[in-house]
Formats: sequence, structure tokens, C-alpha cells
Amino acid sequence: MSEQHKHERPYAQPFWKLKSTIEKIPGAFRLYKFITSRTGEGKIYTVSHGPVSGLRWKRYNRLPYWYHIGLYEPQLTHYLQRHLRPNDTYWDLGAHAGYHAITAARIVGPQGSVVAVEPDPEIAAIMHEQIALNELPNITVLPEAVADTVGAVTFMRSDLDSRTSAIAGIGGEKGTAAPLEVPTTTIDTLSEQYPAPHILKMDIEGAEIFALPGGEHLLSGSHKPAHLLIGVHGEHARRFTMEFVQDHGYQLIAVPGFEPEVNLVAVLRAA
Repeated sequence: MSEQHKHERPYAQPFWKLKSTIEKIPGAFRLYKFITSRTGEGKIYTVSHGPVSGLRWKRYNRLPYWYHIGLYEPQLTHYLQRHLRPNDTYWDLGAHAGYHAITAARIVGPQGSVVAVEPDPEIAAIMHEQIALNELPNITVLPEAVADTVGAVTFMRSDLDSRTSAIAGIGGEKGTAAPLEVPTTTIDTLSEQYPAPHILKMDIEGAEIFALPGGEHLLSGSHKPAHLLIGVHGEHARRFTMEFVQDHGYQLIAVPGFEPEVNLVAVLRAA
């Protein structure tokens, strides 16, 4: 069994599905956050499960509990394990604290590369810490938001769950910390600066409706990603994203563990 596959844990996906189902019960998420944010602040753990097993993670109680255990979003880490190879490039747009970016960096190895884009400067700083702890120079962190133009936007930070922070006007307004101005980039701008990705993952809380048109050149060209993993937020964004990727040569596929209402998986259609 290969090094990148021996850490897979089949039981993690049913566990994650159960956890996600329970969190949808009214009030359950706040209770979950209360219980899982009581201990461990600032402690450095050695991850015991999953594809980042053996690496280190500094615990911040305001981040998801499952990062430092290695059981976070197992359906996505399993997909990366299956489809990334040494020397590949992976883009993580909406990388949060870098869990999936670090997973990918381990898979693609020192000759591969990871581009991690995260607009919240505090969360991007935490990602830098995790990368330094694990000495992973193949990850580039960009403290920007992905949109349809290069410039700046107002960013609304959630004080309940930083994963739901978003560009003003499309989400994240409930229960927020002070808004701030953040720089923006586009997919096409990134493609001029970094190698095109084999897998592009995007989870940007509704801004996918802006980010995808900002990648028209890359997603229409000969170096388009082989795989797209896109979190969609709301029915309008889901329909828009489905039509956009299909119009650009991709087919949507069903993958165990991904919920098609919120996570779209697309691969290039055979020529």
C-alpha cells in the first residue's frame, strides 16, 4: 500500500456524515462549539489519524475541533489521496487554516506545489504557523479573496464559525466581528503567477458566482484543472456553478461522502 493511501480510514466518512446531520438540529452547532472549545488552546498536537497523520497541528479553540485529530472532511481528503500525485499542483481557494492545503502538500511532495488563498488575515496567519510547524515550503499562502476582478472588497468575519466568513452582501453578516477591507484576486490572475492546478478546490461562501467568471481564460484553455471541487452556497449558486462548469467542458459526478446540494465534483469530459 502506498504511503499516501495507508492512512485512509474508511470509518471516518460515516462518522463525518453523522456529525454533519446532528449539527443541522436547531441549536446543536452552538452546543457542539461550546463543548469542543473548552480545552487545548495553544497546544501543539501530533495528528493521529488521516492523511496528515504524524504531522503537527497547533490547536485554536475557535477552529474546528477535528483539525488536530485528523478527521476533518474525510470525503475531501480521500479524494485528494486518490487523485493527486507527486509533483502535481493543487489550489485551495478558501483554504481556511490550511488543513487540506497541508494534506495536499504532503501528497504532491517537495517538487509539487500548493497555492492556498485565504482572505481572513488572522486565519491566514494561523495557516502560516501550521505550515512552519511542519516545514512545508511547497505551500504558498495568499491573504486575498477570490472574486471577478483584482481590487478590494469588504469582508465580513463570523465570530461563531470563521469558515462562514464571506464577502459582504453574499453571506457572513450574522454574528460577525468587525468587517475589514481585503484585497481580491481572480483565478486568471493566479494562473498568470502560478502553475495551473491538477485539482482546484473552492469553498468561498457564495463568492463562487464571481470567482468562476474570473477564471474564464484558465477554465477555457488547454491547462484547465482536471478536477474541480466546489462548495456551493444556496440554490442560485448551485445552479449557476453547475451550468458554468458544464459549459466549460466538465461533467458533474457523484462521489461518496459529497452532498451534491453543497459540494459539486466535476471532472473534464473525455475528448
